Amino acid sequence: MTVSLRATFLNTALMPPPLGLGDNPRRAGEIASRLIEGGTDLIGLCEVFASPERAQLESSFVADGYACFSDFDRPGDERVCRMRPDEPVALRRAFDLKGGQSGLFLAVKKSAWLLDSPTLRTWRAEGGIDGLSSKGTLVARIIHRESGASLEVAVLHMQSGDGHRNREIRSLQFAELSRFWLERKRAKLLLGDFNIIGELFPAPDDEYSETFGRSPGLVDEFRRLNPDEPGYTWDVDNPLTHSEPTSRSERLDYVLTLQNSRTPVRLKAESVIVDPMRGRDGQLLSDHSGVSASLILSSAG
Repeated sequence: MTVSLRATFLNTALMPPPLGLGDNPRRAGEIASRLIEGGTDLIGLCEVFASPERAQLESSFVADGYACFSDFDRPGDERVCRMRPDEPVALRRAFDLKGGQSGLFLAVKKSAWLLDSPTLRTWRAEGGIDGLSSKGTLVARIIHRESGASLEVAVLHMQSGDGHRNREIRSLQFAELSRFWLERKRAKLLLGDFNIIGELFPAPDDEYSETFGRSPGLVDEFRRLNPDEPGYTWDVDNPLTHSEPTSRSERLDYVLTLQNSRTPVRLKAESVIVDPMRGRDGQLLSDHSGVSASLILSSAG
């Protein structure tokens, strides 16, 4: 049994004012068009916060035969970290409009795959401006209709920012992910904005090594296939990043696979590219580049 899967992840920056990039309706439409035209089987998005644009994305994908999931309800469990009371009031009000959403969005091509048991889990650990939203992990199982092969997938968004405190929160978030999802003995595909710097190219960043080194069998597919390319997904040459002159380009968005000797199927990428997505007019569509992977799911042994 061998099954092909094309997956793409993008941080859309579709946030309501005063945050975000503006021009949300045009960008949402162009993002949907680009992903549909690319023949993507599995689409993972984050920062889909603006409600009209979320509806616009969903209607476009559904019309083209995708099953979608974007459950943004905040569960009632207690958090480890909370937003500081001194955060700017304007930002607090902006995010109050979105009702504590995660901003995560998943779409799967229905003709080839069945979307099964999608679930949203928000992080218990959070802090700073990220506490205005409900970042987390959207997990699901997808089942190949013809072969019956199944794969667990996750779309996630982790704490942003440099500094010791933000790194500490990301470490707690990855520990949460490991406890409730990574330790289950099945092949897995992770797509997301981890906000962990891939490397100060070509040397690995300490946080990168410490975080991903916790899970044996976890593979950074872009780095495996592109050992000599930086693969920046946050590029200071992208005018939408509004970067300071002292800023640096970074790789923050990943396609990861996980399996071990006991998983009944094997998952491996044949190619992974970083795609600075542009609309029909040539304008960039987000402050992040997308990451697209062509993967093969096959029987173990």
